[in-house]
Amino acid sequence: MGNTQASIRFLNDGVEVKPTRVQLFEMLFPKEFVQQTILVETNKEIVGEPVQYGEFLRWLGLWFLMATLMGPRRRDFGSSAPVDEFEGSPFRLNRWMSRTRFEAILSAMRYKAVE
Repeated sequence: MGNTQASIRFLNDGVEVKPTRVQLFEMLFPKEFVQQTILVETNKEIVGEPVQYGEFLRWLGLWFLMATLMGPRRRDFGSSAPVDEFEGSPFRLNRWMSRTRFEAILSAMRYKAVE
């Protein structure tokens, strides 16, 4: 039957290397798709600076983190109030992106199906 273990090989100049988390993520969410489809359409709608690829990944990571927590409202994550164990969110995400920018990207998020 042979080897039934799944594996992926990443090569750099012919030498096998351990993939980064971003490389593994990009296998399922291709960079070209984000840059040529999502960012192009989103930047047509965004108020302010265009969204760059790195900023989009940061936005998506914050969105994923917020989705894992039940209870806090989205705006609580951008609050400037101190973290409180009984109120608000358990994290303040302003260090990585302001609430205003996060909401601007969210409201401008678009994609267009490729025909």
